[in-house]
Amino acid sequence: MRRRLEYKNNPSAVRQLAERSKFLIIDDYAHHPTEIKASLLALRETFSERKIIAAFQPHTFSRTKVFLKDFGSAFFEADKVLILDIYGSAREKKGKISSRDLVKKLEKNKIDVHYTPSIFECRRFFKNIIKVNRNKPQKYILLTMGAGDVWKAGENLI
Repeated sequence: MRRRLEYKNNPSAVRQLAERSKFLIIDDYAHHPTEIKASLLALRETFSERKIIAAFQPHTFSRTKVFLKDFGSAFFEADKVLILDIYGSAREKKGKISSRDLVKKLEKNKIDVHYTPSIFECRRFFKNIIKVNRNKPQKYILLTMGAGDVWKAGENLI
């Protein structure tokens, strides 16, 4: 079931991919630090009882480099952050920065972060969260964020 998700102070294009028992899977187009911060805060306020696992795929090397410091402080409302490899553009296939630089910045800010370079590895991480926590009382939001193809990590998980 795909549907537009509306929640308090929703700043960006968000859609619910699925919901089953305690797992809510959301895709958010947010790819700028301000959008990410606002979206995570709105999710935290709306779904305060849920842990938020956010998978972020940075969009373009130049944007990641310019906003590295801002990205470093955009994820405080997430309980865990997964960083995928940078999704380049047609004009920008490589850059002088990598997702590992963003991971280091988040680690410096004491954010629980994991480098999961591919959609496949991100899906595997999400599936493990579902498997390990299926019979536990904690509720979760599994969130994909970015302008690239990160949404594929949340498709058909449950």
